Amino acid sequence: VMLRGEIIERGSAEQVLTKPQHPYTQALLAADPARWAARLPAAHARDVVLEAHNLSITRGGRQLFSDQSLRVHAGEVIGITGPSGCGKSSFGDILLGLLAADSGDVVRDRQLAAVKYQKIFQDPPSAFAPRVTL
Repeated sequence: VMLRGEIIERGSAEQVLTKPQHPYTQALLAADPARWAARLPAAHARDVVLEAHNLSITRGGRQLFSDQSLRVHAGEVIGITGPSGCGKSSFGDILLGLLAADSGDVVRDRQLAAVKYQKIFQDPPSAFAPRVTL
């Protein structure tokens, strides 16, 4: 195992992976999600923080989706998959209030600040304007 170009720990893969000696090696291994402790649901985890009912949208004369509903509880992670152009981004934009749906409604927990609902881009650097320095 190297740190800043220097070897800090060596041994067989089994020894290094099962009985790391150096704190840096231990931290690297602890960063593996498979080693994380199971998260216990918070007492409020069953609280609904976002709910969508019967959302539909047409863009460019093409219906992307219709009658889609969703309920998200506190602490829950939702993934939306599908082929390019099926409406995943549009669905997310509607949930965030960035795009109006043709039909349906979205209800967000009023006790949560609007900044608690944020978009995470698949390719974050591409979300920035290329001509604007940060």
